[in-house]
Amino acid sequence: MASRQQSDIDKLEKHLMGKPNNFLSRGEVESVWTNLKERIRHTNGNVGSAFADLENAVELQFKKSFLEKRKKKYSTLKKSIIAACSENKSTEEARGKQLTQAQETSPAALSNLSDNQENKTPSRQSRGPFGEQETHPKPSTSGYGFSPRNDKQPSGDVRKCEGIIQTLQDKLDQQRTENEINRQELKDEIKILKQEKDQLMTRLSKMAGDKLTHNNPGIADLSDPNRPQKLAEKYGELYDNEWTDAIEKLNSKTDDKEQRRCIDVLADILEFCYRESERVAESQLTQLQNDCFTLPPTGKQKGVIQDAPDSARRHLLEAQYSASRFTMKAAVDIVTKSLHKQRKSKGTAKKIPRFTAKCIEICWSMVTNQPRMVFLWPDKKKTSKIDTSMFDLYTRSGDILDFVVWPAMLSCMDGPLLRKGTVQPVAKQAT
Repeated sequence: MASRQQSDIDKLEKHLMGKPNNFLSRGEVESVWTNLKERIRHTNGNVGSAFADLENAVELQFKKSFLEKRKKKYSTLKKSIIAACSENKSTEEARGKQLTQAQETSPAALSNLSDNQENKTPSRQSRGPFGEQETHPKPSTSGYGFSPRNDKQPSGDVRKCEGIIQTLQDKLDQQRTENEINRQELKDEIKILKQEKDQLMTRLSKMAGDKLTHNNPGIADLSDPNRPQKLAEKYGELYDNEWTDAIEKLNSKTDDKEQRRCIDVLADILEFCYRESERVAESQLTQLQNDCFTLPPTGKQKGVIQDAPDSARRHLLEAQYSASRFTMKAAVDIVTKSLHKQRKSKGTAKKIPRFTAKCIEICWSMVTNQPRMVFLWPDKKKTSKIDTSMFDLYTRSGDILDFVVWPAMLSCMDGPLLRKGTVQPVAKQAT
């Protein structure tokens, strides 16, 4: 197929080279044909597109040649008119001088000169700009006039040339205006497409980031003060500082039995704060879901609650976490009131408000985090073996659990360890 197409092109080239058209010379045909073959090769054999370019080039060359011929003819005509005007002006000046001299000699001579001048027949002829014989008109005393017959022909050609030039100029101006409008429209379209591309890239990046970080505790925002690693540091400071101060305040006599009771009470307070914070967070999330997916009632018909899709629920969890820093104080007040109503630690919690407030703050940040952070409590059976990878020993060494001093912190359920807990092993019997 390609060889047949090349053969047809070669035949056409031979025909054009042997018989150039009226609009392009042989050299111009060779130049255009060379460009045509170059375009065919660049467009992978797209002959239609290449021939369309050749047609445009021929049409452009025709318009250019036509305009140049018209301009040349107009220039020749203009020069002929100027030359004729100059010659007639000289003739009129000479005739004026003769009339002046005749007036100075005698009225009879003036009359004879006028009669002779009127009986003269113009015999001078010249070749016009279009090749026809042109007779110069007799000058008149009123100016550089021509006879009506000879004056109309050059004026009509001039007006025709000027009309053609003006028409081409108008078309050129119109084309320039259209090109400018098209260029501006393309610029606006490119700007809109760039904005849409940037928006789509931003959305895609956010979606990819959300998908990567959702329920993935290994990836955290380093600018977030409540990210899991920071909470683990605060949890360690709570045990080292507030927990120690609370033990000293509750067990001022350093009694061993009383200290064991205080340790259990502090662990119970921490566990209650976490469970209560979890309950408040679930209640808040339910309220957010109802507010977002409940249609308003119409007349006597009650509002309809729509089920929230998983993607919407994820956004609600993100909104809850983002607002957790602003709802922290309210959460502390709610959990503190619930803690004071509990009989088991009612009196003790009031004595150590700093410890309880710190516990609630950490627990509230844990339950609103995504994924939710948890405490690890060891099995409290007396025969449980201590996992030293999760818990440090308190004051004794051993392998069997006696009681829990402080739970460990995990990044999520069954997730990696963030902070070790503390347990007290059973004392080894002396042998």
